[in-house]
Amino acid sequence: MAVHTITSLARLLTIVTFLERDERIEVLFTRVPDELGAGVDEALAQMGAKVVPWEEATRLSADLVVAAALHRIEDLPARRRMAVGHGAAFIKQYPAATRRGFATYGLEEGSLVHEGEVVVDALVLSHTDQLARLQQQCPQAAPNAVEGGDPAYDVLLASASQREVFRRDLRVRSGQTLVVLSSTWGPHSLFGGGCAPLRRIVEDLPADHRVVLTLHPAIWAHHGERAVLSWLHDALAAGMDVEDPRSEWAGLLIAADVVLGDPGSIALYAAAIGKPVLLTSDGQHRVDPESVMSELAGIGPLWRPDLPLGPQFDAARDVQREQEAVARQRVSSVPGKSVAILQQTAYQLLELPEPTSTPKPEPCGPPGLVDVFDPRNRFLHGSPRQCTAGARGAGLRKLGGRR
Repeated sequence: MAVHTITSLARLLTIVTFLERDERIEVLFTRVPDELGAGVDEALAQMGAKVVPWEEATRLSADLVVAAALHRIEDLPARRRMAVGHGAAFIKQYPAATRRGFATYGLEEGSLVHEGEVVVDALVLSHTDQLARLQQQCPQAAPNAVEGGDPAYDVLLASASQREVFRRDLRVRSGQTLVVLSSTWGPHSLFGGGCAPLRRIVEDLPADHRVVLTLHPAIWAHHGERAVLSWLHDALAAGMDVEDPRSEWAGLLIAADVVLGDPGSIALYAAAIGKPVLLTSDGQHRVDPESVMSELAGIGPLWRPDLPLGPQFDAARDVQREQEAVARQRVSSVPGKSVAILQQTAYQLLELPEPTSTPKPEPCGPPGLVDVFDPRNRFLHGSPRQCTAGARGAGLRKLGGRR
């Protein structure tokens, strides 16, 4: 298992589980050098995983390398390599030396080909419509594509019945509207736009609204928990809560009533499970115009920070069914079947008979919130507004959860 970041590790865990239970297979982990890899060593240690240092891993000869990112996996000697996406639906693009001038991240030649050779024997696509983009940008990798669905989406489907349980875990009161703010990472993300707008969101909403922010793991990895919480001090004091990065965002999304976020995976997953979504306009330039996120943004609405939020949420509710139809149709072409296909693909690459039991997606664990009263976060103590925020949010202490 080639682990680049905490985000990729979360996706790899869907594959690890069914492989680890097979006595014929020994699963080893290595941390791929990555600028956003903070926290990976600690997470692997907590899992009790057998970790091979990167330098040693590059000298081994594995039967199969599995990764949820493409960076440097060609450095790992292996009979076969398999890659899955670490986010939803290959929605981001970046400048590249192509005829269009842009390439879809994860489907482009620069990531998939090294010294003239395709670096993966199986590239798992979540939907058949991604095959056309792969054929345009890296036709030599197209024969290795696998229609494998989206394991994160399947976890959300399997967890839908836990909504009321998760809302109780978060101490969301009866009749209270749970607003989830979701941010990817980078200067054009919701968080990258500064923390003052987050405070204004909380202050703009009536007291029967609860606001919880979920941040991309790269934000925590790049800046550190102390810095992130320091910058969020005023928003926390106004009544906002923050999802614990060690908990499961899927549970928070199941519990949500409405989502405001930038164009990232969580916003797409939210729409696919029927949550009204209000998208930010910032960051849309990084969205692949052929992706489902581009289609979702075309439905609207887009968030206007200068206008009251209530009517904007109402506008999102008005188009919720259209948002859901588009997202559900394109987030996965084989809903509910991803884990089974991943198992089948892995065993074909390993050239081993597949187990007789068919794995199914397991429901996620409960969501959790950062405990701002934890002694490690003592710089947040003493704010006279914090008591009011705690009474309003009723969720400032950590409520558990697992990754």
